[in-house]
Amino acid sequence: MDANRTYILDKISPQLDKNERIAICRIIAPMYRASEQEFQFVNAYNERISIPEVQFFERLNSFEPLDYILGYKDFFDFKLTVDQRVLIPRSETEELVWYLRQEISKMPKKNLHILDIGTGSSCIALALKRFFPHLHITAIDISKEALTLARANAKRLRLEIDFQLLDFLDESQWAKLPLDPDIIVSNPPYIPYEEKAMMDISVLEYEPAMALFVDDPFIFYKKILLFAQKQPHLPRIYLECNSQNAMELQQVYQEVYQHTALLDDLQGLPRIICAGDFKIAI
Repeated sequence: MDANRTYILDKISPQLDKNERIAICRIIAPMYRASEQEFQFVNAYNERISIPEVQFFERLNSFEPLDYILGYKDFFDFKLTVDQRVLIPRSETEELVWYLRQEISKMPKKNLHILDIGTGSSCIALALKRFFPHLHITAIDISKEALTLARANAKRLRLEIDFQLLDFLDESQWAKLPLDPDIIVSNPPYIPYEEKAMMDISVLEYEPAMALFVDDPFIFYKKILLFAQKQPHLPRIYLECNSQNAMELQQVYQEVYQHTALLDDLQGLPRIICAGDFKIAI
């Protein structure tokens, strides 16, 4: 290990998990400039940013997520601006997009309409639009602040997304949505409030609670299913879900959809539920 990495590793709080400390060190070591005593990196806007090391380590050792400190998150082949207005995209969400990318590539219809529920940073919508420019994507969120950031991400990436401020749990607002989407995709809040105590402090202190926690872990999934039933044609559905109750959730969707499946994440856990006439080989 070179001198910079040794120095940085010693500066990171031992209260962080050892593997996490090593992973963070691997990312930020190339950014460190010992002579200037600061970290230098390029943000999502291709701007060169400098943060004094004292300030950088204060934030990091206060358990602020590294992605918020840097102001961006790598997602597939592009950078997303992220801050405390939105949830930091996880690898599981990349896997959701990866599966959906396979699905769309096998569908004969090209001008598909996709509804992204709870878009947050708009990572799902923007990734799909980059892969398939012909898609029409409506992305909704209840948070005005999240949509402001999502629109900024779309503008920077020069991608056209139809963003709408909307509370999806309020059925009276469904009339504002375009009729008959081909695909519904979502990574909705699904962590019960009673499980908050099990979450990392970095999540509890910095990430938006409304994007994570719900009273009923099935509330969004049931509303999405009800919305789908009200459409002229049942749309295909791809949803990220909690692996602990994925099988129970699948049973709920089997009451309406003839074809459903659970897709595993890279850890081998059921993380994505799909319903409809999907083409993916399970």
